[in-house]
Formats: sequence, structure tokens, C-alpha cells
Amino acid sequence: MVLNMYNNNKKVAFVTFVFSGFSNQKMTFLP
Repeated sequence: MVLNMYNNNKKVAFVTFVFSGFSNQKMTFLP
């Protein structure tokens, strides 16, 4: 149960990290 919660938190953190990186790239491409 605890391990499952830990894996879910890792997944959410990874998705958030990728999404924030993608947003930063999009902002960088703006003129």
C-alpha cells in the first residue's frame, strides 16, 4: 500500500516535471 502510494507520487512528480519542462520550452520558442 505504501509502496503503491510512493510509485503514484513518483509518477505524478515525473509528469509534472515533464509538463513544466514542456511549458518552459514553449515559452522559450515564443518571440
